[in-house]
Amino acid sequence: MISIIGVVVAFFIINIAFLLIGVPNIAYPVATFLFFIVFIYRYIVSLQEQEEKVTEEINANFLESLPKTRLINELKMAKRVQQALLMVESPSIEGINIAKKCIPADNIGGDFYSFICKDFEQMSAEHRSPGIVKYIQSESQYLGIVIGDVAGHGVSSALIMALSAGLFSEIGKRYSSPKKVLQAANCDLIRYIENSQVTHVTAFYGMLNINTYEFHYCKAGHPNTLLQRDSTTVMELESDGAFLGMFDDLEFVENTIQLEKGDRLYFYTDGITEAKGPNGDLFGQDRLIQSIQTFHHEPIGTVLHQLFDEVDLYTQYQKATDDRSLVILELN
Repeated sequence: MISIIGVVVAFFIINIAFLLIGVPNIAYPVATFLFFIVFIYRYIVSLQEQEEKVTEEINANFLESLPKTRLINELKMAKRVQQALLMVESPSIEGINIAKKCIPADNIGGDFYSFICKDFEQMSAEHRSPGIVKYIQSESQYLGIVIGDVAGHGVSSALIMALSAGLFSEIGKRYSSPKKVLQAANCDLIRYIENSQVTHVTAFYGMLNINTYEFHYCKAGHPNTLLQRDSTTVMELESDGAFLGMFDDLEFVENTIQLEKGDRLYFYTDGITEAKGPNGDLFGQDRLIQSIQTFHHEPIGTVLHQLFDEVDLYTQYQKATDDRSLVILELN
């Protein structure tokens, strides 16, 4: 464009010079013709340069956006897979109600939960007479519940999340002991995450004997599950155990408690208790327990949504920095 303007300016300057020095009239049409040829040539060259520039920009934008488009599609696919895992139907067991909810901080998250139903054969001792014991084989139905949190965010965490949910579902069918389940899961996770950006996985695993309401539980660096016995009593189910996927030969402490009808168990991830208010203070476990006591008379489905609303109100609906998950189990 600048070259074309230069040709036009030069044309007028030369014509003015011709007038000042008295050049013969025949020089005017000759000069005009020559400048016209030069003008057309520069115009065509300018169009070609602009076309090449536009083509390069289009190609560059296409090449730049191609990986992003592919990544976006992959993230959407990962999100659909995660939603399918978290939307899995709760087991239908007479006398047991379950409510669950997970809100990822990003499009894809690292929280997971899963349910495992399995019948396990057991040997129980029956004392017939002094010195004589008869062992009777019986079969009890168990419900396993796991809730976990994969460290970090992004695609790597999402993949380990999906893997962890599947691992616990499979391992939980082999063992009735939460301690053995966590030990087996730890061995597998070490192999899977050692070359990834994920550092560890936390989990709380509980196994409920549906026949006796005996609850066995164990944790790996995860927040303690809360037990609500009545409107005022909320206690922590404490246990010891380090993160999964970091160290070999971890030892986990398995504890047992006898549950009763009317009891409620609250399994949650730290995205709830570590939600920050505008002043930077955490929502905290005490506030969670207080909210549980406040809504004790409500059905667990209602309680589930009210607890999430309490966290949102506390944070003044700021965007979450960590996934928030909660599972409520009720015996009735």
